[in-house]
Amino acid sequence: MTTTLDVVRGSVLIKRPIEEVYSFWRHLENLPLFMTHLKEVRDLGNCMYHWESKAPLAMTASWDAQITEEQLNKLLRWESVKGSEVENSGMVSFTDLYLRDGSEHSTLIEVELYYKPPLGKVGAVIASLFGENPKQQITEDLENLKRSLEREK
Repeated sequence: MTTTLDVVRGSVLIKRPIEEVYSFWRHLENLPLFMTHLKEVRDLGNCMYHWESKAPLAMTASWDAQITEEQLNKLLRWESVKGSEVENSGMVSFTDLYLRDGSEHSTLIEVELYYKPPLGKVGAVIASLFGENPKQQITEDLENLKRSLEREK
């Protein structure tokens, strides 16, 4: 991607084993369960996914993205396809953390998202007026994931 993109970063510690957390996230169709701005993520095959997101004024935005790198239980990288309505790329990493005695495993998730707001900076301002601030959303989404997965214990 050659244009200047905004960046959003977030992280969360989840008291669940890395294999479980990674597996849940890797099934990208699960993302709308905790990412409130997403309506749907659909598997198109060959590591390609169709994304549909809520937008201000009851509108939607959609795009296709491809997983460009995958390391089992460690890392996922993606990038939207050329010409997407929402230009974005990023990565999510998973780090296994556990007590020294091995009695409890936790997973640190770190997300880094690069995106070009639809309609540029004006679109970003309009979105923030309607509560669609990506920096706030990623924090809330990761906390939703934490609550959901830790509740399943």
